[in-house]
Amino acid sequence: MPPSPDTFLLDEDLRHGVPNSSLPVLHYRRAFDPGMPALAPHIERCFKANGWLPAWRYGLYPFDHFHTTAHEALGVYQGWALARLGGPAGVRAGRRSAWRIVGLLTSLWGR
Repeated sequence: MPPSPDTFLLDEDLRHGVPNSSLPVLHYRRAFDPGMPALAPHIERCFKANGWLPAWRYGLYPFDHFHTTAHEALGVYQGWALARLGGPAGVRAGRRSAWRIVGLLTSLWGR
């Protein structure tokens, strides 16, 4: 059973044109055992088992952006990531360091 997530809501940021969602951000800390061999493929299998097809590995955009018809799920499989969620007035999640990411975009109406 995965740990319970930290949850937070992101206010609409009209000043910067970031609409944000009324749904909460779910931040699972240590959802996967970092010592597991081949962790990235394991995270991808977990995403696929939930109907989410992995779309990329390694990195986040270094600029603010948002998706009007999709949400993102990110799995950090090595090190840490620092991501700002919600635009310039949003919140930071994670830490800065070397990291690797498995990511995906899925339809807003997906599972």
